[in-house]
Amino acid sequence: MLERHYGTSARTGDISIRMRATQPEEAGILGLADFHPGIALEQVIRDSAGTAFGFGEQI
Repeated sequence: MLERHYGTSARTGDISIRMRATQPEEAGILGLADFHPGIALEQVIRDSAGTAFGFGEQI
């Protein structure tokens, strides 16, 4: 789909996983106490030139 619609494709990516406290807004959405321990995942997707075009974050 990326190649067909946008003329690019994913070639590399970086994923970072770390422990951190949930922020009040996140905690409220998840039904947790403010600053509850959590695991954060961040992902960056790059094309063949190394240009980042996708970013995702989860807690």
